[in-house]
Amino acid sequence: MKILRRQEVSERVGLKTTALYEMINRGEFPRPMKLSERAVGWLESDIDEWIQSRIEHRDLTALEESDQNLWTTVNAALDSSQRKQANQLLFELHSIRRAFAAYTNANSGIECQLAQRLKKLTDKFPNHLED
Repeated sequence: MKILRRQEVSERVGLKTTALYEMINRGEFPRPMKLSERAVGWLESDIDEWIQSRIEHRDLTALEESDQNLWTTVNAALDSSQRKQANQLLFELHSIRRAFAAYTNANSGIECQLAQRLKKLTDKFPNHLED
């Protein structure tokens, strides 16, 4: 477990200190922990997760409008640890839909595999994944 100081966090995420603290105040960035009277630091894993969440958010912007509405609904209903899993599931749903479109004429059995994955997602969010 590694602790990152403010300058290293700023360099990693590409944001200046002011922007970091504005995002912290809005709840959009992990809070630092106090290391001493005048020093704070972040867990490296927290920063890595935040960066991953930004990548996932970028990827989610490519989703269809119905998926965007679903993401908004699910995101509002979950706590932060559940949001990451929900984002991954919704991204997978979008990937499945794309794969269905790409392989509709294939005879390799991939439709069956994709249908099973889609069913698992539908079972997890039964009231939200209906088209």
